Amino acid sequence: METKEKMIQVSVKFNGRWIPLSLSADTTVKDLKSVLQPLTNLLPRGQKLIAKGKILDDQMNLNGLSKIQLIGSQGLHQGSGPIIKKESPDLRKTNYNNNKQVSVVKSQFERWKLTGVISLSDSGIKLIPQDVWNCGSSVRFLDLNSNSIEDVPEDVAALTSLQKLFLNANCITDESLSWKGLSSLKSLSLMSLSHNLLTTITSRIGSCSTLVEVDFSQNLLIELPETLSNLTNLKALHLHNNGLRSLPSTLLKNCTQLSTLDLHGTEITMDMLREFEGWESFDERRVLKHSKQLAFRVQGASSSYFDEGADKS
Repeated sequence: METKEKMIQVSVKFNGRWIPLSLSADTTVKDLKSVLQPLTNLLPRGQKLIAKGKILDDQMNLNGLSKIQLIGSQGLHQGSGPIIKKESPDLRKTNYNNNKQVSVVKSQFERWKLTGVISLSDSGIKLIPQDVWNCGSSVRFLDLNSNSIEDVPEDVAALTSLQKLFLNANCITDESLSWKGLSSLKSLSLMSLSHNLLTTITSRIGSCSTLVEVDFSQNLLIELPETLSNLTNLKALHLHNNGLRSLPSTLLKNCTQLSTLDLHGTEITMDMLREFEGWESFDERRVLKHSKQLAFRVQGASSSYFDEGADKS
């Protein structure tokens, strides 16, 4: 007869709230930190667990502990905490009540088609309006930042001329993002999906060959597909505040235009980065870019500080 695994109940206090957990009796402190990572947006190395007045060692077993205090180290969060959405009217629900409002929506749709620019940031929407897809090849710029959007359907493929896509600070998960639709966009140069709930990136991203800048910062990513190295036009990759422990092995070697790589707040340190094939060429490009910024006195550039792109330890 198969023996049933013994479970223990542990409550972890963090930021004034209790997180109840049911764990195996042989769970270690290190295991617990991994469990807490997606629940707190705090990297394991930024977690300090305390019980009975003592800091718990990673190799300790949790058996016998029921209440634990979690303290997070500053700067090692995957994200900046919950995004507070502004309460805004849902235009799709309010603009069709009378003839006057219908004409407003019609003029907005026509303006989108005429300019190729759709800006719906902070609109309080949960679904992308059908009129966005109806604009088709007219759209070049789409800003859907800071909403509550959960679903990016395959309909996005209708935007065949789209160059820049902003979906930051929404509620997008792995299952709700159509990589099939995104990978069909052959003019897309910038894709920004920071502050969402992504835990994986599919290998389809390797088909997005026109991408020049990608932002996956402040998600819940643990690893990236090797096909990311296929983005040979990539110049900037933002990955800060994720749970990443490694990069695609040929990223620095194959992405020969890459000069900006932000890995702060991940498990990847500068020492690890220097071990990657292609590091020397990448390092030359990023130093050259920094030098140009100083030469042209770009706002924010400082001669006394050079951001290396990853934490030192």
